[in-house]
Amino acid sequence: MPFKNPHPFYSVWMGMKKRCYKPATVQFADYGGRGIKVCQRWLDSFQNFVDDMGPRPPGYSIDRIDCNGDYSPDNCRWASRKTQQRNRRDSRKITVDGVEFIAAE
Repeated sequence: MPFKNPHPFYSVWMGMKKRCYKPATVQFADYGGRGIKVCQRWLDSFQNFVDDMGPRPPGYSIDRIDCNGDYSPDNCRWASRKTQQRNRRDSRKITVDGVEFIAAE
């Protein structure tokens, strides 16, 4: 019987769960070790994750809008590498006239 490829988002969903809940995972300290969780809706259902995230543009990967927040529909998006590089905990931010910017901008 030929091997059927899983859904293209399946590895994204599994990776997200591993980073948050498997202490043996290399990235656990930066995710689950800091208290980052996956919302119950996504934890319970791969299909909910697919439905909520919608189509993934080529070259994009999952990104948490608030990098200190959980994986959930209101805090996740598909983002380019450039966007993700600017949305890191160690990004320097400055505020000008009440608007926050990444120093690289």
